[in-house]
Amino acid sequence: MKTVIICCAATMTLLAGCASLLADSYNYNLSVRNTGTNSLWCSLVASSGGMAHEPGVLVPGKGKTFAGPFKVSYADNWTVAWKTAKGETYEKTLNLTDKFAKPFEGRLIFIIDASNNLSYLTEQFARK
Repeated sequence: MKTVIICCAATMTLLAGCASLLADSYNYNLSVRNTGTNSLWCSLVASSGGMAHEPGVLVPGKGKTFAGPFKVSYADNWTVAWKTAKGETYEKTLNLTDKFAKPFEGRLIFIIDASNNLSYLTEQFARK
């Protein structure tokens, strides 16, 4: 009997912890892609809300993705910094505070092109 009560208490604690994590998080993936012709060193993808990642080397035509859920909203100011093969450094910020349908579940993709322009696109997760 004591074992059953301990197992039930442990299960309830686990479920309560998971529920609070999901309730306070945003279900999206974050990605950065290089559509140019030369490799880049992407040193920063960060939100003004406090989330930051260092994707590293982005070869032409490829990208890196960070899977969520995240504590920081997708509707934020995002800064992306990178360095080209020629040693040129760039840091650009996009204001995405009002660019999303509520709620958004999908992939937020930052794109660095051959002219070192920064843009973004989104891909919506399919609903089951």
